[in-house]
Amino acid sequence: MKSKLSVLALAVSAAFSFGAAHAADESTVTQKGNGNNTSVTQAGNLNQGRVTVTEDGDNNRTTVVQARNGSFSTAVVTDNEGANNNVSAINQGDNIGASAYIQNWGSSNSAAIAQNSVDGVYGVIYQNGNSNQGSVNQGAGANQSATINQNMYGQRGSNNFASATQTGNNQSADIEQGPGSYNVLYTNQSNLDNTATVAQSGFGNQAYLTQVGMGVENVADVTQAGDANYLALNQNGSNLTAALEQSGNNNVATVGQSGLNSDAVLSQSGDWNTASLSQTGTGGQNAITLAQGGDYNLASISQSGQNFTSTNSQSGNGNVLSVTQY
Repeated sequence: MKSKLSVLALAVSAAFSFGAAHAADESTVTQKGNGNNTSVTQAGNLNQGRVTVTEDGDNNRTTVVQARNGSFSTAVVTDNEGANNNVSAINQGDNIGASAYIQNWGSSNSAAIAQNSVDGVYGVIYQNGNSNQGSVNQGAGANQSATINQNMYGQRGSNNFASATQTGNNQSADIEQGPGSYNVLYTNQSNLDNTATVAQSGFGNQAYLTQVGMGVENVADVTQAGDANYLALNQNGSNLTAALEQSGNNNVATVGQSGLNSDAVLSQSGDWNTASLSQTGTGGQNAITLAQGGDYNLASISQSGQNFTSTNSQSGNGNVLSVTQY
């Protein structure tokens, strides 16, 4: 997943390079101090827009709006190390290939990216610290990518919140949190061909994923490492794939798939883990594969409809497995 983050960072650089050979409206803002407010708007012309905002200090507010600009417009907002309680928002619309990038180096910061009615966009948030909030909202477009990384350079972070919402086609969402505790993330994807990749490490983290879509594939890939983590995945549509892994103790995974051609693979290693998987459908091939290693684990599997297979293994002591097919 970290390699994907590097690719997105390169995409931002590429957008700047593209603009060097084309007409561009450019705004650069640098602020030092506390309690500052910055608002930059670029709209209504055919030039490529480029905005760069850099802040040192606390309690600052930044808003960037780019609408109906030339293709591949770019906005970058950076809160430098030790900057806390800042709020940053980027809104881009009607701009093919737009990219938005927010980086927070502190705690209790809020970063929000909204990209609507645009194709081929990137929304990227990097946050390092505690109690940060990052959200990316992308709609009414195709080939959209959202990335939220709340684990910069191996630093620990706790009580962070991340959310990615996508309502277009050919979408990907990548979120990484931890190592840390009590982090929460949500992904919500709809329409055609969705991919969500999630990684959490630490204690007491929560991940909630929803995919409602058709098309060639809808994929959820989730990894949680640590204890007392919770995972909830709901997929509805066709060609659904879930690859899920939890390592540690007292973890809980709940998976629901409804539609045509569903495949769920869940691996849990450790003690006192709980797994609940359900599939409903009336056609295609639907399969569940479960592996639990450790003691006192509990698994419940339910499949209703047609053409189902269930392959399960448990190793350890005091485990319980229930499988229902009807």
